[in-house]
Amino acid sequence: MDRLLQALGRMHSQHDLCHDDIKPDNIWLSGSKDLNSAGGTLEAAKHWILADLGNVREPSHPYHSSILWSRLNNNLPDCRINDVLRLLKSYVLFLRASVEDEVAFDTQLFQAHEPWAQLYWSTSDAAQAQLASASFVQTLSKGLSPVLGWRRDPSVSGRDPPGLWNPLYRLLLNREHLIGWAVKDELKMTAADYLARRWGMTLMFGVPVGTCKA
Repeated sequence: MDRLLQALGRMHSQHDLCHDDIKPDNIWLSGSKDLNSAGGTLEAAKHWILADLGNVREPSHPYHSSILWSRLNNNLPDCRINDVLRLLKSYVLFLRASVEDEVAFDTQLFQAHEPWAQLYWSTSDAAQAQLASASFVQTLSKGLSPVLGWRRDPSVSGRDPPGLWNPLYRLLLNREHLIGWAVKDELKMTAADYLARRWGMTLMFGVPVGTCKA
């Protein structure tokens, strides 16, 4: 993920742009090296890249202050911080897709004992406080690396999955389903702007539409 964070950092700091649509579908692998000739690791053979730059905008773009951005898509006010959090969500979704036991993975996310879970919640907390950045996550991830003798940070506490103690939910769903639902809700990335474009309601949602200059 370090390559992606570096790319995101350059986009934010050097070009003053936000990706605005980071999600697993827009993170690609590029490269043609054979695993055997690249040290036997996928990281050495391939390059992770941020794809689909069709939604790239400046942080000051009016879209970032629209109802569509803030309320319907539940994005953070600062699009750069929003990019960082969406990248972390995508990272966790990739990890979840690679494991055999999703139930155990979902439990580990909310317990926040594993380094990847601590990285996610630390970034999430920093994002809510408007403090997260690509360089912040890079520094944090190096400190949480098991290779460097990582030890669990007791200041990063686990979370109770939303609805876990709701009597009605507990009546209708078992604990595994409740935690799985909570993980999907935590990691979801909405895209209500697609519906707005489809039905031509961008003005209704506060998105400025300029005249075509073509």
